[in-house]
Amino acid sequence: DRAILWQISKVFELSIYSLFDSYKLKRLRCGPIMGDIIERIQQKIDRNAALVDQKMYAYSGHDMTIASVLIGLGIKLAAVPGYASALM
Repeated sequence: DRAILWQISKVFELSIYSLFDSYKLKRLRCGPIMGDIIERIQQKIDRNAALVDQKMYAYSGHDMTIASVLIGLGIKLAAVPGYASALM
């Protein structure tokens, strides 16, 4: 029934915020990927020889990976990222 699915999705969305409700939890959940992104950007700025010709670097993950990056950037989610979501 659609009403039950809607209620389940709302409970799930609320539960996501409990995974990120403190600074330490945000660091634990999004810190590794954000650290890697920042490190690669800094290496590109510093013209690291290994990255000079690299035009793009792609990450792959799940809905929670996308949610953690967005929340780590301070973006409040209106809903859980859906299937086949992407950040660009």
